[in-house]
Amino acid sequence: MYLKKSPLAPIFAVSGPALLATIVLEVHTRFGSLPTMPAYGVLIATGIVVALVGSYFRVAIPVIVGTLGLCLAGAAIDYPNPFFPMLGILLLTANLLGTFATRLHRCSWLRWILLSVTLFMLVLWRSSWALPTGQPEPSRRIWHPPGSCRPLRSS
Repeated sequence: MYLKKSPLAPIFAVSGPALLATIVLEVHTRFGSLPTMPAYGVLIATGIVVALVGSYFRVAIPVIVGTLGLCLAGAAIDYPNPFFPMLGILLLTANLLGTFATRLHRCSWLRWILLSVTLFMLVLWRSSWALPTGQPEPSRRIWHPPGSCRPLRSS
């Protein structure tokens, strides 16, 4: 559409990536017919293609919408327990595309949104680690204080 200088080109450039991100998210979460790895792959491929289209025609709106869709749909896949290695690749791609989008058009707000989603997912990932606290779990104690465990009485 941009090639023909159509006035509808921005509408298709915005609705295409937004609709694809929504479809991937819904098909994966609600119907379960799209596995996690292909869902992340489709979102990353969409972001890259939209960035290439935006750079070729020197327009920023497809890159902005594609990057936001990539980042937000990727963060929503399998939330609150996402597959963090692929999510990390997706968020790295989104941040790189966000940096690229700000070179096409001044939109520093896009980078702040991408950074906040990335930091939130990093905090979520960090909180999912099992950290040793120095205290043994109650079921793994070797010695139980007197009176804490009562033997079962058989009738």
